Amino acid sequence: MSGAGPHSHSPANPFPTSNNPRDDLPTDNPSPDFPIPAIHATPDFPSTMSVAFQLAPRASAAFRRGTLSLERTTPSSTTLHTSLASPGLFLYSRRLLIPHLTPDTYTDLVSPAAPVVDLATEQIVSNLPASYPSTIRQFASLHSQFSLFSLRDAAMSAAVAQVDNKAVVHGPDFVHARTHRGLTKISAAEWADLVAKWMPDMALVPAQVHLPGAVVGKKAAERSVVRSLAYLDAVRSQAPKDVPLWATVAGFRTVDVEQAAKGVAERVQSQTADQALISGIVVDAPTLSDLSPASPHLPADLPRYAPSLLTPDAMVRHIGSIDFFPSTMAFIFSSAGYALNLSLDKLDASANGIKFLMTRDLYAKDYSPLQAECQCWACKNHNAAYVYHLLDCHEMLGWTLLTIHNLHQLSTLFASIRASIDLDPVDTTRAKLDAWLAYYTEHVVPEQTRILESNGLFEHAAASAKAAETAEAHVPKIKKDKKRPRSAAFEQDKDGKEAEAGQGEQEQERAAKRVRKDQ
Repeated sequence: MSGAGPHSHSPANPFPTSNNPRDDLPTDNPSPDFPIPAIHATPDFPSTMSVAFQLAPRASAAFRRGTLSLERTTPSSTTLHTSLASPGLFLYSRRLLIPHLTPDTYTDLVSPAAPVVDLATEQIVSNLPASYPSTIRQFASLHSQFSLFSLRDAAMSAAVAQVDNKAVVHGPDFVHARTHRGLTKISAAEWADLVAKWMPDMALVPAQVHLPGAVVGKKAAERSVVRSLAYLDAVRSQAPKDVPLWATVAGFRTVDVEQAAKGVAERVQSQTADQALISGIVVDAPTLSDLSPASPHLPADLPRYAPSLLTPDAMVRHIGSIDFFPSTMAFIFSSAGYALNLSLDKLDASANGIKFLMTRDLYAKDYSPLQAECQCWACKNHNAAYVYHLLDCHEMLGWTLLTIHNLHQLSTLFASIRASIDLDPVDTTRAKLDAWLAYYTEHVVPEQTRILESNGLFEHAAASAKAAETAEAHVPKIKKDKKRPRSAAFEQDKDGKEAEAGQGEQEQERAAKRVRKDQ
C-alpha cells in the first residue's frame, strides 16, 4: 500500500486504523514509558535506583520545602529520572490499580501528574502470583511513574478493625493484613521475599499500625514500637540491597510515635552498606490527629510521607513536619459523587467546598464547569450537567471525570502553598494557611466529616488513644505479696456453688435414710 502512513495497518488486518500511536508499538517493546502488557513483559531488572531529597533554602522550622529526586537505570542503560516538589502528593492505588483511571488516562489527562504511586497490596497480598518475569511496576502497568511497594491500604474502612469478629492484633514477629479472605499474617521474612520477588523502585517496611477504635493498653502500645523496630531490622537484613526502603514510624499514642521516631533515626545514623538502606520515612498513626511530635526526632534530610493524613485540612496542618501526602481523598470523594474545590487565595463557597453532583435540582441543567476557574481536563471539556447525567446513568466516565478534577484540585492547592513558601515571608504564608484552615474548618469540614463517616473512615481518632492512656493510668497496681482481691461476681459464684454443694449433701442424707427405713 503506497503512501501508507507510519501508523497504518496492513490490508489483512480487519481492524480500523487507530489514532493512538501507542497501539502500533510492538509487544516486545522495552520502552520504560510504555510497559509491556502482563506475561509478555521484558524484564527491566536488576535496575539501579537512587533516591535523593534536598531541602530548599526557603525551608524553615515552620514549613518543609524540598525536592525528591528519583532515578532508575535499567540493564539496557535506559535512565528514567523525575523530581517531585514538596509539599506534594503521592498517588493512591487500590489492588495495584489507580481507582477510576487507566494508566493512559492518568498519564495523558491528569496534570500535574504525581510521579510516585503508593502500591498498597493489603487486600491482594495473598493473591499475588507466585512468580512473574518482571517487576511490580510493569505488572501494575505503570508508565513513567515510580512504584512505592507497601502493605497497608489507608483508605480501607477503619470499621474493619475487626475481621470475622477477630480484632486486628499484630503478633510478636508479624503484622496483620486485612484481605477479603480475612486476616493474613505477614512476617518480616515474607515481606522481604515479596520485595525481592517484585523488585519495586522503592519498598515501604510495614509496622504494627493500630486502627481507630482499637483498645490498646500502655504496655501493649510500648511493645508494638519495639516489635516494629525489630521488624524493620529483619527486613533490612533480608531484603535486596538495591531496593531503597522507607521505614515506618507508627504508634498508638503520641509518646509511642516519638519513641518510634527516635528508634528509626538511630538506625538511619548507623546504617551501613551491608544492609538495605533507609531512604525515606513513613509516619503512619491513624489514631492520632497530630503527627508533628515525631518531626524533631527524624532526620531532616530524608523525605517524609504520611498515608494516614487523608483530608486537605489535616495535610495543611502538617506542612511543617511532612513532605508528601496521599491523594486518597480525591478517590473517596469521586466514588461518592462529590467534586472537591480548593483554593488557597480565594476564600468563598465557589472556590472551597464540596459539591454533590447527584443533586438533580442543582446540576441536572447546570452547563457550567465543575469549578469556574479550574484548568483540569474535565472542566475544560465538560460541564456539571454532563457529569450529573453520567452518574445518574451509572456510567464509569462520570467517576473518571470527577477523579481527574479532584486530583487537579489537590495538586493546585499544594502548588499554591509551595509558591507562597518560595515567594512570601514566613508570617504571610502562615497567615494565609491559618485563614484557609479557619474557613475550611467552618464551612467544609462538617460535610467532609459526614462523607468520611459514611465511608467508615475516622481520621481524627485521638480520643481513642487518650481514653486508652487514661484507663491504663487508673488501673490499680497490685503488690506481689498481696492476694488479688476477688470480684463480687466471683464471690457470688463461689457462694452459689457452695450452696449447691450443701443441697447435694442434704439430698444424699435423705436418700440414705429412706434406704435404711426400707431395710
